[in-house]
Amino acid sequence: MRVSRRGVLTLAGAATLAGCTRPVDGPGTGELLAGELRPERFQAKLPIPPVARPVKVTADTDHYLVTQRVAQAELIPGIKTEIWGYDGVFPVPRSEPARGGGRW
Repeated sequence: MRVSRRGVLTLAGAATLAGCTRPVDGPGTGELLAGELRPERFQAKLPIPPVARPVKVTADTDHYLVTQRVAQAELIPGIKTEIWGYDGVFPVPRSEPARGGGRW
């Protein structure tokens, strides 16, 4: 029996979709925090990320070097969470437009 490439891909896709409907065992990421872990609404301050500084500035472009790395962030007050942040920061460092109607 000869199986076409389309037949193999169709079966693989169907098997993948069938696996997506399987219930997750144990607690999931969608569960709400309970008790002391749940912060009061609107009590967590908005984190203002630092301003990224360009590594090179040309006449018409600012160049930035941003590296993704593991860091600890306090997403919920009092609880440290391991994150992958850009330059180890969450949220990501921000850039600001040049003064005087520059390159933005």
